[in-house]
Amino acid sequence: MKNLETLSHGVLDLVQEAVIETTRDFRVTGWNRGAQRIYGWTPQEALGREVRELLRSEIEDAERARMIRDLDEHGHVFTLARQQTRSGDTIEVEASVVPLRGEGGAITGYLSVSRDVSLRRRLETRLEETRHLELVARLAGGIAHDLNTLLTAILGYADLTLADPGLPGGLAADIEQISSAARRAGELTTQLVAFSRGQVLAPRDVDLDEVVANSLPARKRIAGRKVQFLDVPAPALTLVHIDPGQLQRVLLDIVANAAEAMPEGGRVSFETEHEGRFARLRITDTGTGMSEETVQRAFEPFFTTKRGHTGLGLSSAHGIINQSGGRVELASEEGAGTTVTLSLPLTDA
Repeated sequence: MKNLETLSHGVLDLVQEAVIETTRDFRVTGWNRGAQRIYGWTPQEALGREVRELLRSEIEDAERARMIRDLDEHGHVFTLARQQTRSGDTIEVEASVVPLRGEGGAITGYLSVSRDVSLRRRLETRLEETRHLELVARLAGGIAHDLNTLLTAILGYADLTLADPGLPGGLAADIEQISSAARRAGELTTQLVAFSRGQVLAPRDVDLDEVVANSLPARKRIAGRKVQFLDVPAPALTLVHIDPGQLQRVLLDIVANAAEAMPEGGRVSFETEHEGRFARLRITDTGTGMSEETVQRAFEPFFTTKRGHTGLGLSSAHGIINQSGGRVELASEEGAGTTVTLSLPLTDA
C-alpha cells in the first residue's frame, strides 16, 4: 500500500483512469487525480471513507459478495457499473479490480482501475437506434411497394367502373368513396417511400413564406373552423432549397397534429425569420401539449399516442427537412401548447 501511496504523487497522477486502493473492508487508502477528476472527491476527502459511500454504486449486497468471492478465487474481476459523482451526476464506468496481498499471501485490500464510459455507451445506444431505424425504413419501403401495386389495381378497376354509363347513381357514389380512400392510402405510401429512401424527390429554390401562404386553404380544411391561423412572414425574401410539395406535406402534418391537440379550437401561428444562414419557421399551437416522454419519442416512426394514426407524420417531416440540410426541433409542455421549429439553410440566390 505504501508503494501505491508513493506512486500516487507521481506516475499514478498521470493516469486518466480512476485508480483506487482500499482495505479489505473497502475503505479508501489510495486515491489518484484520475479518481478526483471522474468522481469529484479530493484525496483528502476520500481517504478513510468507504468506497461505496463515495461512488454510490448501484450494486446489491449479493452482487458485491459474489465479486469478493470471485476476487478470492480468480484474482480479478471486470465489471460495468452505474455510479454517481460528488455532484450527483450518474455515470457508467468500466472497472477492473484485483486483490492486494500481504507477505503471507493473505488478501489485505483491493486495487481498482475505472474509466468513465458514459459517452461511449450513449454513442453505442444512438448507433443501435440508427440501425433499428434503417431496418424499419427497409420494411416500410417493402410495404409501400407492395401496397402501391394493390392500390394501382383498386384505382384502375374503380375508374373503369365509374366510366360505365349504365352505373346506378348510388353505386357510383360508393365507388367514389372507394377511390377516395385508395388515393388517401396512396398518400400514405408516398410518405413510406420518402421515409425508406431517405431522399427529397424534386428540390428547388422556393420562397418559404410563399409555400406557407399557399398552404393556408389546405390548412383551414384540415383544421376546421374552430382553429384560427396567424401568419407572420419574414420581412425579407426567404429562399430555401427543398421540394415545395414535400414541404407543404410537412406543414399539413404538423397542422393536423395541432388541430387534434385543440378539440375545442385554438390558434396556430406560422412565424418566419432569418437567423444567420438559416430561415426559421416556428409553428406554435395553443393545444394541450405533450409530456416529456412523448416529446422524446415524437420523431420515432410509427410512434403515436392516438388511435387510428400511423405515427409517420413527424418522422417523415424529420426526414424531409434533414435531407434538405435543415433540422426539426420540438418544444412542448403539458397544458402549454407545442412549438415545432423548421430550420432550413437559405440559398445563395
